[in-house]
Amino acid sequence: DILCLWTALELPTVIVQEEHHKFLGVEALCVLLKWLAFPNRLSDLLPTFGRSPGELLWIVSYLVCDLKDPYAEILKWDADRLTPQLLKQFCGAIHDAGSPLVSVFGFIDGTVRRTSRPMHHQRKYYSGRKRQHCLKYQGMVSPDGIIILLAGPFLGPDHDLSIFWKSGLNELLAPHAHEPSQVYGDPAYLPGNGHLAGPWKLVHLSDAQQEFNSRNSAVRVSIEWAWEKPATLFAFLNYYRNLRVELSPVGSYYSIGILLTNAHTCLYGSQTGERFGLTPPTLEEYLKME
Repeated sequence: DILCLWTALELPTVIVQEEHHKFLGVEALCVLLKWLAFPNRLSDLLPTFGRSPGELLWIVSYLVCDLKDPYAEILKWDADRLTPQLLKQFCGAIHDAGSPLVSVFGFIDGTVRRTSRPMHHQRKYYSGRKRQHCLKYQGMVSPDGIIILLAGPFLGPDHDLSIFWKSGLNELLAPHAHEPSQVYGDPAYLPGNGHLAGPWKLVHLSDAQQEFNSRNSAVRVSIEWAWEKPATLFAFLNYYRNLRVELSPVGSYYSIGILLTNAHTCLYGSQTGERFGLTPPTLEEYLKME
């Protein structure tokens, strides 16, 4: 499957460093995966790959930059794959799983990723609610287990609804206004607009409203599974002491982690897909391999 991933990502057979060091494309991919799998120091990888820390740092930086740009559109919104017919299938799967709604095709939520304390401008990264320095991301999960949208990073103090407007998701969904095109979020996203659905937020709820909230809550838990998967597969993304904003491309690291997590879902499936009885796209379909 490493070879399948290397082929699907269309990495070069040989990568030549400016100082004339050479890496095989498969070797470089293995370095990146090993580095993300655990909070490794570069020196910890020496026995496995027999490369100097400088070479390993270069290849990690090269791959992070090389992979982020070509696949940025997939992480933003894959319009070619997310056709109206597929969105309607997602709506049916969510409704069949127990949701009373028939127009919801995905679930939206924000996630907070802690970072180390910045040396400069630390106040703008500090979340008083979480009592830590952090970055925020907004993601949308489809019932086949794929994170179909990732927006961010945003600053720690930003509110989820504010991030929704900044992310441009409303504009992305606007052309689908005549189709089932709602995403379900937690109470932080309300009041929203026609594209956002959420639970009732009243002091006194009727029995019907309580049942509505309970049924949707039972279905919405799938997004929590999806958010946990990247941190489980790639523990480096969860080790805040290595995430130094303004000193390293922390946002790019997380984007690559989400891309590789989706690739893992394409190969092996996910708990979310099993919950809704849907099969994810193949690796070739997701990465648009020719």
